Amino acid sequence: MGTMIQSMRLEEGAYYDSRTQTNETSCNELLNLNRPEVIESIHRAYLEAGADIIETNTFCANRFSLAEYGLGEDVRRINLAGCEIARRARGGSEAWIAGDIGPGNESLSLATRVGDATYREHAEAPNMESDLQFLKQKIDKGASYVVTQLFYDNEKYYAFVEACRKAGITCPIIPGLKPLSSSKDLETIPQTFHVDIPKELAQAAAKATSQTEIKDIGINWATEQTKDLLKHQVPVVHYYTLTRPEAVAKVVENAF
Repeated sequence: MGTMIQSMRLEEGAYYDSRTQTNETSCNELLNLNRPEVIESIHRAYLEAGADIIETNTFCANRFSLAEYGLGEDVRRINLAGCEIARRARGGSEAWIAGDIGPGNESLSLATRVGDATYREHAEAPNMESDLQFLKQKIDKGASYVVTQLFYDNEKYYAFVEACRKAGITCPIIPGLKPLSSSKDLETIPQTFHVDIPKELAQAAAKATSQTEIKDIGINWATEQTKDLLKHQVPVVHYYTLTRPEAVAKVVENAF
């Protein structure tokens, strides 16, 4: 979505916010309100190219990221508009609509304060019930499923699913996995995504004597995660490759 928007080279007025009287040219989500026809045309382009899934233009439509543009009070309005645009673009087709929930400028987590993808563990975050309400609004406005942030403890995912069900969110919740690939991951993943790496995994990786050994440890851990998730009858497993597709390919080979 972002690259498609940038390729259109929209005029500054498309990003003008009358309340702050500024042009927020880096806030693509504002286009849901100012230029919905642009976002709808991008959705339609993907559908015409054969896409079965389109994502709402809501990657940074969270209260923290939008607050930087003076739009913190418009979280609900921008998210609902993004969902409505995607629904219009879908029309009568059977395409799915994914409610896009990105990390923004402060990483997201998922089930508890050491978890995964739609609940913030940042100290300034509201409670999980509040964040689940925003997620439910996206689903109610037409999003078809949820893909979680990456995680290494399946219990966090199961707890998140349970919390969603209690909140009335009944759509498929797809777990997102990324195999540990290098010693650098031990530092960057917790810092970037605010995800805890389980003690057993962290210790095994720390004892490894080569990057190849760490990669094998990561593949084995993700393989066991996948097998456990499949036993719990998850709808599907989403893998984050992040330029390391060979590790994911090995996990799929081992687990399926």
